[in-house]
Amino acid sequence: MLDAAFTYQMQEETDKAIDVSNLLDEQHVSGVGTNYSHNPGRELQATLRHRFQ
Repeated sequence: MLDAAFTYQMQEETDKAIDVSNLLDEQHVSGVGTNYSHNPGRELQATLRHRFQ
């Protein structure tokens, strides 16, 4: 699986970030015996953070 993250500082106290899991949207199966599970598809998380001083 390929993941990516990007962070940008907008101002001294403010930054934004974007995280992408499973960037290529690949399907993987893991498990043992009859207990198999599929990974989730592509996931995106965006964060905006401001530090008050």
